[in-house]
Amino acid sequence: MATYTPISNEFIQHQATASGTSASGYFIKAYASGTSTPISLALDSEGSTLVAKVELDSLGYAQNSSGGSTAVYVDQTYRLVLYVNATDADAILF
Repeated sequence: MATYTPISNEFIQHQATASGTSASGYFIKAYASGTSTPISLALDSEGSTLVAKVELDSLGYAQNSSGGSTAVYVDQTYRLVLYVNATDADAILF
């Protein structure tokens, strides 16, 4: 069974734009480190809820499908990319 760890040392990590405003409506997507291969993000430490990307709320925090703030977990070495919208997160690979 995979071991999932939070993407930060904080329970919930705030994301901001370059100008310092909350990244409201932006999306976080993870890739295997050093590749352009997308990996799943987990919304719990057991990895029972996996998603391809996570939307940020109006305060710039990751949100679950109910709109509540959530921690985000991964089970491998990763690289995060912040996208301005879902279309870009679905279409662009790095």
